[in-house]
Amino acid sequence: MGTINDHLIEIDDIPEYPSSLYLAHEEVCNYTCTFCTSRVSWRKEPPEVRNAGYEAITEKLKPVLPHVKRISAHGRGELFCARGILKTLSEWRPLAPAEECSASLETNGSLFDAEHWKQIENLGQYNLRVAITVTSFDEYTYRLLSGTTLPIQQLIDNLHFVRSLREKGIINHLEIASVVQERNFWQMPEFARRCVEEFGADTVRLRPYLVHGSNNPIRDWFTDMRGAYHPYREEYRQIMQDPIFQHPKVLDWGGGRDSQTPDLLPFLIRREKVRAIKVMTAEILKWPFRKAKRLLNRLRFGI
Repeated sequence: MGTINDHLIEIDDIPEYPSSLYLAHEEVCNYTCTFCTSRVSWRKEPPEVRNAGYEAITEKLKPVLPHVKRISAHGRGELFCARGILKTLSEWRPLAPAEECSASLETNGSLFDAEHWKQIENLGQYNLRVAITVTSFDEYTYRLLSGTTLPIQQLIDNLHFVRSLREKGIINHLEIASVVQERNFWQMPEFARRCVEEFGADTVRLRPYLVHGSNNPIRDWFTDMRGAYHPYREEYRQIMQDPIFQHPKVLDWGGGRDSQTPDLLPFLIRREKVRAIKVMTAEILKWPFRKAKRLLNRLRFGI
């Protein structure tokens, strides 16, 4: 995004305590998103072992907290399901003046209501940025991509609550994000408009789906409709011409560009050679029979 210089710093001496703390260690979530690269179900260790590790991290962070000026969470799970991270955020009392401190939160928004906000409302006195990832405002698409049975109206109500925090100045910057993919790309113009007009987002971030190997190869290929060989590619390109994507608050990370995903067969060969060989072998063996059948049909029916 051309902002790398904004993040570069020079350090002469490594301080005893860090000034920034990024919390993304507690991998718990109430969603099972189809496009997620860090699903909790992939973890092998027993829950009690994992939870003991989380508790140990929470305890070891306590001496660090007063010296931290910038804190952020989550990114690899759902913030309001991560008890240890919530505890750390709620106990953050920095030694630095409030105007020098900032917090950044990332959540799916499903639990971001008044009751849950009370757990970490102490963050409202600092420069607070919130990013909420939403797959869709359509009930079916939302449930399908998020892997949840929660109603979309619950999320919409929460977004209105978050907007109220933004309007009061408790939240200083609100970003609503989505992952653009085969199931929701046609909804993106209306999605972006609602984010800006109804929910008061300062930024609408549209991140393209990236083929990362977490899904079945064929599903991965079809989900990435930016591929030059995808059957929906032209429809996607036309939809992304909507004027809303020129709005200064809307950031299209895909830029309307094609991805590097090749045609399906080369993609399968690259991802799963054994399966691709089986498919090609079956097609080669079936080809003479298909040719003979077509010839027979011509002779019998003239077609």
